[in-house]
Amino acid sequence: MYSLSTKASRTTAASSEPHSTTEVASSRNVPLRTVTTATKILPSSSAYSSLPVSSHPKPTISTLGPVDDYCSKCHCLNGGSCNSSATTKDHCVCQCPSVTYGSLCQYGYNHTIAIPNPRTPKRIVTLTLWLNGTWNKTLEDPSGVEYGIFLQKLIKELTPLYKKASPENFYKVTITELRKGSIIAKSNGLYNYTNNQTEINYLNKHLAKSLLVIFNNTATLKNLSDQLGVGNMAITHVDTPVPLVKSIRDLNFTCEIHFHDYTASCSNGNYCVCEGPCKRYLDFCHRRGKCFNQVNGPTCECFHNTFYQYMGKNCEMSIRSSGFYGVLFGVLAGALLLLIVIITVIVYCRRNRNRHLDPGTPRKWYSIDEEYFRFPQTDIITGTSAPNTGKVLGRRRGRYSLDKNPPFNDFGSGVWRPNLDKVDTEAEIRAKRPKVVMPDEQ
Repeated sequence: MYSLSTKASRTTAASSEPHSTTEVASSRNVPLRTVTTATKILPSSSAYSSLPVSSHPKPTISTLGPVDDYCSKCHCLNGGSCNSSATTKDHCVCQCPSVTYGSLCQYGYNHTIAIPNPRTPKRIVTLTLWLNGTWNKTLEDPSGVEYGIFLQKLIKELTPLYKKASPENFYKVTITELRKGSIIAKSNGLYNYTNNQTEINYLNKHLAKSLLVIFNNTATLKNLSDQLGVGNMAITHVDTPVPLVKSIRDLNFTCEIHFHDYTASCSNGNYCVCEGPCKRYLDFCHRRGKCFNQVNGPTCECFHNTFYQYMGKNCEMSIRSSGFYGVLFGVLAGALLLLIVIITVIVYCRRNRNRHLDPGTPRKWYSIDEEYFRFPQTDIITGTSAPNTGKVLGRRRGRYSLDKNPPFNDFGSGVWRPNLDKVDTEAEIRAKRPKVVMPDEQ
């Protein structure tokens, strides 16, 4: 028995399906999500003509004339319908249900709505009503006309009150007993369990309290008494059976989409969704292709990139594409070209350096110049250029000292040492360049 002063606060959590635009807070009255897709009309020998019969192409109805009935060539699958106003001679436009997509509605989303089985037990709250009125013996016969009229009238007046406690979950009101004692009526309010743990908790713990608050309102009771034609009325007893459903995992779910290998998953904790095989088997295509849920199971569309091309039912095989070899040979050719350039630069630099050591002069005179006209053992720092040549050959000035720069470390016996005390080492020395004389010129 519940106290009349008890009030219940209700929290309704709306949960949404992650990859769909359809709300999952309630499994009833699920709106149809219209997905409009276009595809090119293919001949009957195309790949789509071999789709399994289980895809159930939906017959299409066109408002166009016999000549322009383009929808007759379209085969929208899985409950999809042809949009006759948008379909053209070359393209079909299919309107897909909320659980499928694709040009012909041939693919299923990874997450779809999980619907509790209609045979799932209901939440029942029983209210016993005392009506201050005259008992009529005609109410003792359930098959009588008076009994039926009074029963329907009572259900009509009680339904809005029961529904007010939980509009989203309300199912119906039933009268299980009418008996004498003024008039005693036992009524049942039936509520659907939905795919929402918050809703389940509310029905099990707070629904009866909410009903008491609603029914024990003075204005509500007076209005109800007036409608039923009784003096007054009251709630004498509230009965709440032990709930048969305590968690979303106790619900028997079915998937809104009827594709192979879809399974309800309640990992979220607050609601359950149906997951497609592409969601559950993340490596079905070995991460080398895109997975699609189809009527008979998942299929893979393998990736093709610059270097590799994948193939096989699960994209488990791969071959190198022409791009791979193009890049390989391109890199090798570039490396070879770079090597040739480096070698060419090295050879050029070496030849250029040798040419600039004594430009325009044969190697023979360069040696003479080095041996006879350079004085490394003197204090000569700079020299003047010889006339009309630009070569540093003459007019070198400096002092030569055998004491400071002895050519030998030891001047012992048998070594001649010239006496240069009276030699003017600053005198200019001019030497005529040797000339080759032919025998007949002598």
